[in-house]
Amino acid sequence: MDPSLTVALAIGMLLVLLLSGLPIGFSLGVTSLFFIFVVQGAVGLSAVSNIAFHSMAHFTLIAVPLYLLMGEVIIFTGLGVQLYDAGAKWIGRVPGGLGVATAGACGFFAAISGSSVATAVTIGSVAIPELRRWGYDIRFALGLCASGGTLGVLIPPSIVMVVYGIVTEQSVAMLFMASVVPGIMMVVFHALYSFLVAIIRPSMAPRATSVSWGARWMALLGIWPWVVLLLGVLISIYMGIATPTEAAALGALITILLGAFVSRNLTARKLADAVCGTVVTTSMVGIIMVGAVLFSYILAYIQVPQAITEAITTSGIPPWVVLLAINILWLFLGCLLDSISIMLLTLPIAFPVLMHLGFNPIWLGVVMTMNLEIGMITPPMGMTLFAIKGVVKDAAFTDVVAGAAPFILLWLVGLAIVIVFPGLTLWLPGTMPQ
Repeated sequence: MDPSLTVALAIGMLLVLLLSGLPIGFSLGVTSLFFIFVVQGAVGLSAVSNIAFHSMAHFTLIAVPLYLLMGEVIIFTGLGVQLYDAGAKWIGRVPGGLGVATAGACGFFAAISGSSVATAVTIGSVAIPELRRWGYDIRFALGLCASGGTLGVLIPPSIVMVVYGIVTEQSVAMLFMASVVPGIMMVVFHALYSFLVAIIRPSMAPRATSVSWGARWMALLGIWPWVVLLLGVLISIYMGIATPTEAAALGALITILLGAFVSRNLTARKLADAVCGTVVTTSMVGIIMVGAVLFSYILAYIQVPQAITEAITTSGIPPWVVLLAINILWLFLGCLLDSISIMLLTLPIAFPVLMHLGFNPIWLGVVMTMNLEIGMITPPMGMTLFAIKGVVKDAAFTDVVAGAAPFILLWLVGLAIVIVFPGLTLWLPGTMPQ
């Protein structure tokens, strides 16, 4: 069968299965098995088990359930309340102070949990009622929490970065360090936007009342162990003391101990629920990964990446045009699919092409992740939009979408800065001890 026809039919079958409601992991698996049989016959099917096994046999992949467990446990610790409370007491009096506190709480919680949905739900459930109580515009409050939640896949440790590193065979530690500066930049952008909204339209973001210095210092006491945990995980990776997987194991253990003996609200039942949630999410990620690897196997067998690379090279298309086109594709897919699915579907084709054109693989990981974050606040399938709607039952989904719209522009500005100034992502990895 002609390779072009094979690709067209495979993509068509995949779309039909997805539109029929079949989960993406199973859609990829069914499509892949069918076309492996079409292209290679029964001999090809005999290799499926080996391909599936080797796709999951990565030591680094162990980090995924460990970081997921950290995020699940942290939800039960009450950290979200402590983070927001500390931020509100310290900067609530400045223009847009509660919005700035929300942005900071989202950034810090995202750094520990590594989950966008968990960040949006946890911080949103605490911040939105307070923002409404102080008279903040409801759309602004909803959009801020939805957009702030997406920081979970950018600020390390990030599960999306782990998957990117495995698929592209890049250093996860370097990817984590590369995303630190862009992550901090986006937290600052969210805080600045809140400040500017309060200056330009004070009615949308009124000031909160001031509190005593004693209350401010007391608020910090509840979060200092978590600050130590976050710095310990990142510094151990940066210094080469621990691999991302080892740091994940240590972080998960310390998170459980802090929840049980410091916060004292992590019961055996809550820990069991956290473990169950981790198992379910890890299984979903695993199924998607196996299906995507099998789909990539077909594309590699009929040499699709090589054909695309050759076509671009011979056509003389400028590299920046190719990068722009792939960014647009990622933005579009982000409206329809989850981050890991997009990554696993597109990287087998896009990564070899972009590497041939001379782009840096570590920088590309950050660029792709920021594209995926924009998709999380873009309808119709933006995950954090639905997460925030679930938190605020009396808010219309249209209000969530309208509130998130300005933050899409904010993310696009951040993405453009990272693309134009790659040094923002590559500086910190370049300083890591060899």
